[in-house]
Amino acid sequence: MVIFVPGSGAMDADAYLAWVEHLIRHGAVVLYPLYQNAGSSETEYRQTLQDDVRSGLKALEREGVPVDLTRVAVVGHSLGGVLAVDYAASAAATGLPVPTAVMSVVPGCLTEEVACLGADPSAIPAMARVLLVTEADDFDPTVPSAVERIWAGLKSVPRENRDVVRLVTDDHGRPALVATHLQALADHGYNPPDAFDWYGTWKWLDALMGCAFDGEWCEVALGNTTEQRFMGTWSDGVPVTEAVVTDDPA
Repeated sequence: MVIFVPGSGAMDADAYLAWVEHLIRHGAVVLYPLYQNAGSSETEYRQTLQDDVRSGLKALEREGVPVDLTRVAVVGHSLGGVLAVDYAASAAATGLPVPTAVMSVVPGCLTEEVACLGADPSAIPAMARVLLVTEADDFDPTVPSAVERIWAGLKSVPRENRDVVRLVTDDHGRPALVATHLQALADHGYNPPDAFDWYGTWKWLDALMGCAFDGEWCEVALGNTTEQRFMGTWSDGVPVTEAVVTDDPA
């Protein structure tokens, strides 16, 4: 099961539909919680997210959809990236399925003044595999501090089981591959999937789940390896600029 936590304002899955369909084609059951249905504060968002996951699980049970709750991932984008980490840190204490694959893409708060990470990331289990994804040309000023705060709190997860990865804009070809805050959007219209999806966010989440669930593809998900950094090639054979991997987000 993949708990897919969208960015602020994404009240349906259309903006991420290509990514969601990719996960479903690989056999995942995807829950898309609508955490902004109630209130406007981060505390209410966290509670609504948890309530939505509970009701989603009940719906799956009612419809007879089998789900292996020992193989759970959570991924989030923007504000959803912060809430995904928050969910991973609070799931055990709230009786919800505990993810062992956690990916947060450009985690950011609504304003620079709001510390929207509520749960302590040190509660994320030590066996989890964690990726924090950043973008070289992100326009959201809250992301760097959120990434540093999350990274500093991941004390229970060994460093070999977590990375910060940064996509880098490459305009060698057209259309250019642009590493901005909206990179994770992947639909069938305005934001069709590109190499940053196939070789970046999609690849990393697929491999992170394989590593966390089966001990496979770890060299693609983690470790600053060639396989992890590889972003494909342009049509003339020139390699796309590799991702940058670090254990020091500052």
